[in-house]
Formats: sequence, C-alpha cells, structure tokens
Amino acid sequence: MRVHIRRRVRFSAAHSYENIPDDVFQSGAGIGLARRSVHGHNFTVDLSCSGQLDARTGMVVNIADVDRVLKGLLMPLHESFLERDHPAVAWGIPSTENLAVWIWRACEGRIPGARLERVRVWEDDFLWSDYMGDSGNTVYVTRAYEFAAAHRLHSPALSEEENCRIFGKCNNPNGHGHNYGLEVTVRGQVDPRSGLACRIGEIDAVVNECVVDRFDHRHLNLDLPEFAELNPTSENIAVVIWNLLRPRLGDQLHRVCVRETERNYFEYYGEE
Repeated sequence: MRVHIRRRVRFSAAHSYENIPDDVFQSGAGIGLARRSVHGHNFTVDLSCSGQLDARTGMVVNIADVDRVLKGLLMPLHESFLERDHPAVAWGIPSTENLAVWIWRACEGRIPGARLERVRVWEDDFLWSDYMGDSGNTVYVTRAYEFAAAHRLHSPALSEEENCRIFGKCNNPNGHGHNYGLEVTVRGQVDPRSGLACRIGEIDAVVNECVVDRFDHRHLNLDLPEFAELNPTSENIAVVIWNLLRPRLGDQLHRVCVRETERNYFEYYGEE
C-alpha cells in the first residue's frame, strides 16, 4: 500500500541572475528576467515522496526525517544572497527550475524508505516550477493570472425549466461573476546556460493577449464569440482557453487550470 506525503519548508533569499551569460540575454532567452536587478523572494518548497505503509507504525516515513533533510539543505540559504553567499547552489543560476532540480538531486536517496515523487519551488503566488526526476531535466513551469468576468450558466441544449433546475441561481438571466484564477503550465528542458525551461515573458504576452485582455471585465456569454452558443461553465472555459493558447504555445503547453472560487478548480490537459 503506497502512500504519498508532502513536507513544506520556506526560506527567504535574494538573487539576481547575474551569472547568466550576456549573449544569452542578447539572444532573447532571458525574456522576462531583469539582468542585474537584485531582488528577493519568500521561497516555498514542497517535497513529495511516497512509500509503503508500515503496518506497525502506521507511517510511510518519519516526517522528522524528511524535515531534517529539507531544512539541513535549505535553512543555510535563509536570509542570504544566493549567487554570492552560496555560489554552488543551483549551479549559480537559482531560477525556480534550477532550484527544483538541485533540491531533488540533493535529497535523492537521503530519506530512508521513501521514493521522491516531486519537488515544487514557488518564488511567489504567481510562479512555480515542478520537477519529477526526469533524466532529461524536464521541468513544469506554472504561471498564474487573474481576470474578473461575468457569466450565466445556460445551455441552449436544455429547456428553460431544465436550465433553472440544474444551474439554480447561476441561471439568473442577469448573470453573476467571479474573480477567476488561471494557471497555465508549460513544460521544457532546462537550458544550462540560462537556468530556464521557458521564456516567461513570451508566455505572459501570449496569455495576456489571447485570454486575460479578452476575458477581463467582460460578460462571457455576451461579449465573447466562443461562448455565444457554448455554456460558460468553468469546464468549458478551461477547454476554450486551452484551444486559444495551443496554437501559440504548441507542445510546451501542458495544463490549463481555472479557479472559479477558492473551493472550485477545473483542470484540462488537452485531448487524451
């Protein structure tokens, strides 16, 4: 019986990307980064591992062992300047992608009885990277966005009575609204010279143009042709957003997640 567990550790640190070669920036690979701008983050790290449930202890692994390994690795980085105080960390380019891979490699084999499953590194609420041990250094980078929109849940395939019964207050003829959250995950191999798996500035430009600028402060049923005959449920919104982004982002697009409320999330990974 295999059970997955997660442990979270936070540390605060400065960094600057000062070790990325100038020609990488000049080629455009560094789009979205400030070359020599020293800044900092409250980094959050989630380590996920799994193991067989011990019938005697009722545990997969002693969480104290996970905590000891993570804190032993990360607490020396707390309140430091990563590139200058710890030049070997993340190969001198502490992007979230490199940090995720570096933490995985530093922890692998050090937690008795557990198998590493994922390392996730957040630099803030709007950007994080996942690494699952891929030998090709494939990292999944997620960027979060927000837009405010109104909609009415109403399907032309249903009668008025059926729409009212199924969707209740959400079928209000005048509509209602949400502060939607949108997460877009792309995947790519980490470039050893830039520490990046994607060009985040280009991702932002595409998502803003195709989705945020079009959806924000709009009534989805009335203002967007995609929903003229399509019921704008969050499931349909996720699929529509995927179809808008896929031609621009191509195979690097991995996941679209729409957050309707703090309790309701809807994910789409393309056709399976």
